Amino acid sequence: DKAWIVAAAGGRSALLEGLQQRGIDAEPLLVYRRSAAPVSVENIRQLQQGGKILSLWSGENAMKQLAASLSASAWQHVCAGEWLVVSQRLAEVAAAFQPAAVHLSGGPGNEQLATAIRRICLTA
Repeated sequence: DKAWIVAAAGGRSALLEGLQQRGIDAEPLLVYRRSAAPVSVENIRQLQQGGKILSLWSGENAMKQLAASLSASAWQHVCAGEWLVVSQRLAEVAAAFQPAAVHLSGGPGNEQLATAIRRICLTA
């Protein structure tokens, strides 16, 4: 028997190594590549001209890629808003970007996210 770890190229290496160290025959199954999608001029305009921003983050790579894709002023506007993250690990990563506030949702499910968004918007 073999455990296949379905991931992006370069992903889940710690999981793979941990399983192998425990004697489990595991191999990566690389099925996609992580790459930044271009941010449209219209989205950048909306970010810069919009009011208060609540950003929902479900991955570290998204944070890094957006930071690299936006102009300094657009990224500052994103960081001036509040961030909602789906895990404690992402909350720690988000803190390094120094947004106005980092909120932790009750999990990645739609209902959990909707509840967290309502809570944030009601206290704003």
